[in-house]
Amino acid sequence: MGVTINNIGMPTPHPALLGLSVFSVGPAAGGGGSADNIITAHATTPFTTAYPWSSGFGTKYSDPATTPGSTGRGCTLSPSHAGFGVSAAPRFVGYPFSGSGFGTRYSDPATVDTKNGYDSAVSSDEADIAFASQNSPRIYIYPISGSGFGTKYSDPASVPGGTQEGTDFTASDSDVFTAGAGSPYVHAWPWSGSGFGTKYSNPGTLPPGNLYAVRASDDGNEVTVGSGTTPYTVTYPWSGSGFGTKYSDPSTLPPAICQGVHFNASTSDVSMAHNTSPYISSYPWSSGYGTKHSAPGTAGGGIGYSITHSLDGAEVAMGHSTSPYVSAYPFSGSGFGTKYSDPATTPTGTCRGISFNQ
Repeated sequence: MGVTINNIGMPTPHPALLGLSVFSVGPAAGGGGSADNIITAHATTPFTTAYPWSSGFGTKYSDPATTPGSTGRGCTLSPSHAGFGVSAAPRFVGYPFSGSGFGTRYSDPATVDTKNGYDSAVSSDEADIAFASQNSPRIYIYPISGSGFGTKYSDPASVPGGTQEGTDFTASDSDVFTAGAGSPYVHAWPWSGSGFGTKYSNPGTLPPGNLYAVRASDDGNEVTVGSGTTPYTVTYPWSGSGFGTKYSDPSTLPPAICQGVHFNASTSDVSMAHNTSPYISSYPWSSGYGTKHSAPGTAGGGIGYSITHSLDGAEVAMGHSTSPYVSAYPFSGSGFGTKYSDPATTPTGTCRGISFNQ
């Protein structure tokens, strides 16, 4: 699922834009949906905006009583928790979340990064929450419950060497990933209630450069990353043995840096948000990229930062750099449908993260 990237040696395709919105999508086009809510993380107060979802944006939920406090650079929404990586202390922020919206912000974790927080991910069993960040160890994982954050798990024995902007768990919660700056760019560890296992070997063919996002497929068989260097999208088979041989690049590449990536729930499509028009791309997936879907009739509004598919795969949504800052579309095996109407009250700034409840 950034900002002062020029301070950390990563590509800076958008130096003037400092927001983030996270969105994980919901339900089907025209027919009711499996995702009930959608949240964003963005650049200006209140730094997050959330909506009920039912084949379109509902009336905005009330802002949290205590906001995340600074520019949102990533977010995640599970059935019970909302998590945000932000640009100022405490860097990692969490709330209970329900059909009524935000609850009282959790007490800050006892141990946090001293610089930027980025993407976040909640495990499928809702027992743990992970944050990608700028300073070592660059991956922070905590137990989480209705009482908030627990004591941070011990750092992995082998930590990434540069800022990590993306993180994700496998659907089985048996592995955890990060993606970011510095070779080998993508990292993976076994994960259990005891914490990190021994880091998996690096992929045989590394991504071509610094990364902005990582997502595992729901079937557990693939992991995809968004890159700042052509071919911009890179995908590997995944198993209990780690990374497989890199899949061939798509025949038609995304046109620019991919800052958000996501598989749909059935792993039959893979989508990305990127820096140039049409700002969103998607491909059929079957152990490799198919022929790129046609671009949506109405492109997203400016640089695409984050993207997600709904739980039932019938919708796709993205966070971007210009008003209305979020765009959502019906989605099917034929590709994009007609863009949904914008929310009546839009986010207040660039959205770098977006998430439906997952």
